[in-house]
Amino acid sequence: MSLIRIKGILIFLGISLASVFYSGLIQGQSNIDSIEDILKSLDNSHAALLNVERQLPGFLEERDYLAFDHFFELGMNYASEISADTSIAYLYSQRGNMEFQKGDFNEAKKNYLLAIEYFNYLNVNLFSDRVKLFESNVYNNLGIVNDIQGATHLALKNFHTVLNIQEELKDSLGIATIYLNIGNLYLDQERHKRAEDYYLLAMDYFERLDNKSGIATIKINLGEIATQKNELELALKENKEALSLYQEINEVDGIAFSMINISNLYLDLGMTDSAKYYMDISFDIYRVIEDSSGIAEILYVIGKYYMDTNDPSKAEMALIRSYNYSSKREMVDLQMRVAKLLSKFYSSNSDYEKAFVYLSQYRLLNNKYNTNETRRKFSVVEEEYLQESRNKEAALKELELKAVSDKLKFNQILNNLVVSGLIIIIIFIIILYIRYKREISFKNKLASKNQELYEINEEYHQTLISKKEKEILLKEIHHRVKNNLQIINSLLRFQARKSPKSVQGSFLDLQSKITAMALLHDQLYLSRDFSMIDVNTYLTQLITNLVSAYDIKENINFDVKIDVDHLDLDTLHPLGLLINEVVSNSIKYAFKGVKNKNIYLHFNQTNHEYKLQIGDKGIGFDENSSSFNSNSIGLELIFNLSEQLGGKIERTIDNGTHYCVTFKAVPA
Repeated sequence: MSLIRIKGILIFLGISLASVFYSGLIQGQSNIDSIEDILKSLDNSHAALLNVERQLPGFLEERDYLAFDHFFELGMNYASEISADTSIAYLYSQRGNMEFQKGDFNEAKKNYLLAIEYFNYLNVNLFSDRVKLFESNVYNNLGIVNDIQGATHLALKNFHTVLNIQEELKDSLGIATIYLNIGNLYLDQERHKRAEDYYLLAMDYFERLDNKSGIATIKINLGEIATQKNELELALKENKEALSLYQEINEVDGIAFSMINISNLYLDLGMTDSAKYYMDISFDIYRVIEDSSGIAEILYVIGKYYMDTNDPSKAEMALIRSYNYSSKREMVDLQMRVAKLLSKFYSSNSDYEKAFVYLSQYRLLNNKYNTNETRRKFSVVEEEYLQESRNKEAALKELELKAVSDKLKFNQILNNLVVSGLIIIIIFIIILYIRYKREISFKNKLASKNQELYEINEEYHQTLISKKEKEILLKEIHHRVKNNLQIINSLLRFQARKSPKSVQGSFLDLQSKITAMALLHDQLYLSRDFSMIDVNTYLTQLITNLVSAYDIKENINFDVKIDVDHLDLDTLHPLGLLINEVVSNSIKYAFKGVKNKNIYLHFNQTNHEYKLQIGDKGIGFDENSSSFNSNSIGLELIFNLSEQLGGKIERTIDNGTHYCVTFKAVPA
């Protein structure tokens, strides 16, 4: 005969711990009753996510699983959208809490493991105490599930992880909770002394915290120890005291659990009427809160009751339902108890075939979960923890010994200091004398260096003056070159007027080239930096001068895109002449009989290479025409200028004449 020991009720302590994680982040917000209300009240994903997380514990408390599922999916969408990994871990842990509450321990375990996987990815040691507390809660609940499913060695490892975190955080409630859970594991193995030791440690914390839920839980488990020792009256007393505490704080799950145990004890004492009273109330509670694990437990007691009251059909139905519930949710302890009772039931009703089936199932489960190998694994984990504890104690003792040793060393050093004080003073005086001599030497050297620096500074000042004078001279040279070129241009213009019209075009071409060179010297004169010239200003002015020089009657559309800021004189000089020649040719020859006159100039830099694309959308060149022959010198000039740039040139005639010139950028 065994009572129903509380393994899962501490999950609600876990929920409150998780609530602490976000309670500091969300304050003063009104209750939100639906997903639509959340969407209306929020304006960003972060705030929406925090509000979703705030709602989940309330849905668990109300057992509103449909609303929980809706908000869980909403929260996962928000968390994934903003890559909030800590929130994803929190959501998985709360999903595990819900599945635990419903009694689906496989799903609960899966969600707890997903939460832990995110914690391992995030490295929680870098986060706040609240996050560590949250992590310990997940490990605690995973340990409870492992305990329920018979993996006690994994549960012990989980609980030791929690204990280390709680001791680091000095969280009294967490330490009490984990002492209680570790005591449960020893109770699983009927190691009553070890279990009682941990229960008493937990009880001390719970009493100091005035935590009635924790005290009641310990009393239920102490009742299980009394039951295993066949001290039924003591077990009944412990469970009734637990029931009173649960009723005082209105903890529904605890009330139902304690009533199951009281009913079970009354059955063992032969008091079936009292057993039925508590059994019926417990069953009604579990139906209302839809706790399938609790229903599985009470069905076991109901089956036992009907066996004692000679109603075999109801007994069989209740026990079969309990077995199916416990089997589906891997409630190993209950599954073994039900299988054993079903074997006894069928044997008493002469159905030996079914009795053998359930007896075999009981033995199979017992051999699987209560084997020497299971106990060995548990002992290995226990020994690892004990060894870790011994190592901590040894480290503390080593620190104490080191402190004593350090104190002795300090006293010895102090004595040595007193003895050697005079020696130090003498050495100090010697050092001062040496420093004095060195300081005199240093001052002399410093005066010498200062004189050198003064002379260098004077020389540098003269150099700056000379440089400034050279810049002024160079500026004047560029200005005079520009003026001379303008004079030459004026002479050519004068000569052109006196010349026949057949040669005036040649004069105009020559003038445009001279204007391009004069414009370049003008830019140099206006520029502060002679080494680099503003490309956009120069080329824009160059095209403007060309349009003005040829006295164009009809509008020509210019598409100019210049993505290069500055170029040096050696590059811009041939480039300007090349552009001057191409644009001049387009103005003169490209638009005979063409309505839409378009000239384009695109100049940009990619990596370490410049690219010039220039041309028109006119009639193109006919290489057999007279205009082509007259322009052959200009074409040769274009190709020669591209060679001077050290570049490559391509000419295509397709709906106009197009040039593409590429050349390397000059290193700075």
